[in-house]
Amino acid sequence: MLKNLLLLAGLCIFMYNVQAQDQIVKTSGDEIFGKVLRVNALDVVYKKKDNLEGPEYAELKSNILFIKYENGAKDIFTTANTPVVKDMSTICEPVKRKNSVFFEAGGNGIFASINYEGKAFLGKKNNFLAAKIGLGPFAIINVLNMTATYNIGDGMNYFEIGGGLGWFTSNLLFGSEILGSDRYNYFYFTPTIVYRRHSARGFLFRTFITTFAIKETRQIDSGIIGYGSSNYTTQDYYQYYPSLGISVGYAF
Repeated sequence: MLKNLLLLAGLCIFMYNVQAQDQIVKTSGDEIFGKVLRVNALDVVYKKKDNLEGPEYAELKSNILFIKYENGAKDIFTTANTPVVKDMSTICEPVKRKNSVFFEAGGNGIFASINYEGKAFLGKKNNFLAAKIGLGPFAIINVLNMTATYNIGDGMNYFEIGGGLGWFTSNLLFGSEILGSDRYNYFYFTPTIVYRRHSARGFLFRTFITTFAIKETRQIDSGIIGYGSSNYTTQDYYQYYPSLGISVGYAF
């Protein structure tokens, strides 16, 4: 009798623990217990019951029969005729990658630059804020640029808008002559509009348009004073140069 009571108590505890978790039932008959975080267009993102503070995992919705939530609600996703997606690169990113490195041609680095980017995701959405810093070292021009953007998307495709500032020094070349030995310093600003694509394997591609607003200082002759000497004043002004660019890299 005591043995039967212990067995019944153990069964009750087991059933309580099962009910306290979300249950994902796959079309193969396998079951996954954990906490469902997001139901995206093509996949379901969850955490495993044994490690709720650990990494996020994803399962294709086409491989899921239904989800039974801990409150008793149920979502049904597929039928027996639903095709299974084989190419994992066509689904949303299963784990949010918060860092990226990429090579950029044109754009904020003027000619080309190597960039590091950090992201901050906004709650449970796929949208994120990003800040990047890039360096473009060349024989005649050296560039340092910083950009901040806001990204709106579905986990794979993003519309990115933002802006930044940069600084470059240059030994200006005209033909075979270098104009003096001084280095010329310029600051510039860059509003940027970007199309961005991420793959599930971490590949990153960006194509964008930007405009350089380069700040320069000009001397202005205010007239003749005294014995033929000229009085010069300085005035800041901006030169505007539109530019296209592409980026390729890896997110991790």
